[in-house]
This record gives sequence, C-alpha cells and structure tokens, in this order.
Amino acid sequence: MNRSETETQRIVEIRQPNFGYNSNSKRSKTFLNLTIPFTPLRHSGTAVHITNNQAVIFLSRNDYKSITLSRCNLWEFPLSSLTQIMLTKRIIPCLDIKDGRTVKGVNFVGLRDAGDPVELAQRYTAEGADELVFLDITATKEKRKTLVKLVTEIAAHINIPFTVGGGIKTVEEIEAILKAGADKVSLNSAIVRDPDLITRASNAFGSQAIVAAVDAKRVDDHWEVFVKGGSEPTGLDALSWIKKTEMLGAGEILLTSMDRDGTKSGFDLDLLKKVNQQITIPVIASGGAGTIQHCCDAVLIGNADAVLAASIFHFREIEIDDLKAQMANEGIDVRILHRDTEESSI
Repeated sequence: MNRSETETQRIVEIRQPNFGYNSNSKRSKTFLNLTIPFTPLRHSGTAVHITNNQAVIFLSRNDYKSITLSRCNLWEFPLSSLTQIMLTKRIIPCLDIKDGRTVKGVNFVGLRDAGDPVELAQRYTAEGADELVFLDITATKEKRKTLVKLVTEIAAHINIPFTVGGGIKTVEEIEAILKAGADKVSLNSAIVRDPDLITRASNAFGSQAIVAAVDAKRVDDHWEVFVKGGSEPTGLDALSWIKKTEMLGAGEILLTSMDRDGTKSGFDLDLLKKVNQQITIPVIASGGAGTIQHCCDAVLIGNADAVLAASIFHFREIEIDDLKAQMANEGIDVRILHRDTEESSI
C-alpha cells in the first residue's frame, strides 16, 4: 500500500533519533517521486535521509524488531511502529578513556580506574544499553589523537550505536573515526575554535553523524561553555552556543553539566529544560546521575531524549534492566531487552 504525501510528512517531522554513518557506500531509492539517499550502517541499521536534521531510520538488528530497505518497501512499514521507534528514550553508558583505560572522576578531576573499555563495551551491549559513548578525555588537553586502534577493537565487539570523541579536529580525522567503526563523532573544543567544522562535517557525513558536545558550568546567572576537558573557559554563553551548533548542522547535543558531573546529585534540570526549549535536535543529558529517579527526571522534567551516565553503570550501582523497568513504569518509552530471545520490545 502506497503512503500518501501527508503520511510521509508525518514521518519526516518526527524528532530525529540516534543513527549514524560508517560506510563508504551511499545509495538512493525513488519514493513518491523523490530520490532519497540512504547510508548502510554497521551497527545501527540503514538511515534514510530526507532533509538535513530530519530523517527516517530503519534498524537492521533483530532486537529492534524492524526492517531494512533491502527486505521491505518503505511504504510497507507500519507508520505506528516507526513512530514508536523514533520516540524511544535511550540509556547510554559513557566510557571516559585515559591511557587506554576507562576512568571516572568528580567535576572532571580525581580520576580513578573503572575497567577495560572493551570488556565494558561488551557488557553494556549484552545488558541492553541503547548506545555507547567513548570519550578520550585527555586527547585534546595533551594534544594526542583519538585512539583509533581502540575504537576499532571496541566496535568489533558491539552491535549498538557507538559515538567517539576526543581530540578530533578535522574532517579527515572524523572520516578515520567513522571508518574505524564509530557511528557518530562527538566534537567539543575543535568546533569552538572552528565552528564551520560542524557544517563541513555534516555536509560530508550527514548531520546525524555529528554530535556537538557542550561542557557547561554555571557562572553567575548563566551557563558558560568550557573546553579542553573542562579546564578552559571560553566566555561563550552555553544556551546561545548550543543554538548555533544546531544552525550549523549538528544532529545531536551531548550536554554535560560540569557542576553535577560525578556528584550523583541529579542532572541540571533547569539547564536541560532551557536548552530543549530553544532547539529541535535531540539532547543527551550528562552529569549528575546517581539514582534511577534522577534519570527519569531528566526525561520527564528536563525533556532529555537520552540519559548518559558512567560510574553508576561501571560499578554496578544501578543495573540497566532496573533503570529501564522503572522508566517504563513511569510512562517513558524505552527499549526492553528480552535476553531469552535476544530481541527487544518498545
């Protein structure tokens, strides 16, 4: 059954979810007299790009109970199921990497070892995490490149979307990270120095592959952007900067509250609400997760599209299963992993 123009418009207006680019091959399909480019993805499926910052995604993994264009025509996919996938909130463990090890600190300092990143990546994949974020937290400060070899190794052991950040400064470096197996790249210090990098990167790889990472700290009556692992103030107003990154072509915001990072005192809900009021791309809440309720509040009160945390997952203070169960009980749509069948429901 062919979809109407109205139904198609309803699809593409849904807020953009997570998906990424990590393939050299780009193809196209004619649908309703439109030639739609799409990119096969290694971990997260097949992304069908309609316009910049708005797209349809079909996830190829069985645990998402979805389809790919190779197995089904676009118009045969139930609109209600697609809408449900697009609105699912995500749980994202974060692997902060220093010298090849996962570390965690408080307010960006006092780092302690949290385990082997490859082992943690495998564990989180098995436990039902929706994505992983790998941040080489010293790459920019110490003028080192992101550990591409480690990225390749981690990507070889997981089948969920994977974002990489740390010391990435050029389109060529972004391409290397994507080819190493990442679905998305996270840019922070580099885009403050060179904002046009966002546009060049999104034009090259699609905005869905470009995450603008913002480390924000409250200074007097506003939030200021910090760079270089949170060690250097920029003088930029965080709210204005985040809006600018969206206009330049970022597909997602990774928003870290430096005031809350590692404190387990809860996310900065005021910051989250203000950011979400002024942009339309997804926002990942980071910094402050200490309880299951903190994560629920980030979504229900802060309007976050995803919740990122580190130590509560690394040290098993909160299990992903328990977190998702409580979120579902509070009316939040999440992907539930059924371990016996290796499938999930939403």
